Amino acid sequence: MFISSNVTGEIPDIIHNAEGLYEGDLMYYFRVIHKVRNIFAPFHNLRHMLHVFFMCHEALRFYKKAGIPIDKMEARCLLISALVHDANHTGMSDEDGLNIVIALRFLHNIYLGVDILNVPKIEQFVRWTEYPHKTPVRSMSLCGQILVDADRTQALNPAWIQQCVGGLAQEWNVTFIEALRRNIDFHIKLSFETEWARAIFPPALVNSKVQEAERYLAALEY
Repeated sequence: MFISSNVTGEIPDIIHNAEGLYEGDLMYYFRVIHKVRNIFAPFHNLRHMLHVFFMCHEALRFYKKAGIPIDKMEARCLLISALVHDANHTGMSDEDGLNIVIALRFLHNIYLGVDILNVPKIEQFVRWTEYPHKTPVRSMSLCGQILVDADRTQALNPAWIQQCVGGLAQEWNVTFIEALRRNIDFHIKLSFETEWARAIFPPALVNSKVQEAERYLAALEY
């Protein structure tokens, strides 16, 4: 749906838990996330949060198919954290720690009573998305690694020029070309921790995105 024909599924099916990959359903959180202040932010917007949510669900499908199903309550925590990890993001070049605090405040204001015991785990997952990462990704649980990898994948979306470069240029208050240079540096350093992400986004694909970005920059700097 969001990345390529290699991934399948629709958001309504995911929020109703049509495949039974996690505990319960996520209709409540899906509705609440549509009320955040950053829904129309240049990059850290509703589309980004739903992208990360969708990709985390794809990872759950991948591991189930591989015979490594993830505990359903753990999977629920992962998907909730994906939805809320950038809730009410400032949409500016603030230190990401501030946005984590804001997202966690949102979580504590809206979580369902049935998730009261899950809140510490969801909170931990959200904290792990802070960039640059304070916790080494390799030391995270599998679900933490999935979330961090999913958060990086929009840079490989076919529409990354508009979504990542254009959107982040606005949030960082820099020129399009400067944002493009920063994205190239990000792509060059980009690697994934999970078997799922490496299967979907192999090094050859990442390298091709670097080359595409460099050609784009060269055309702008003639």
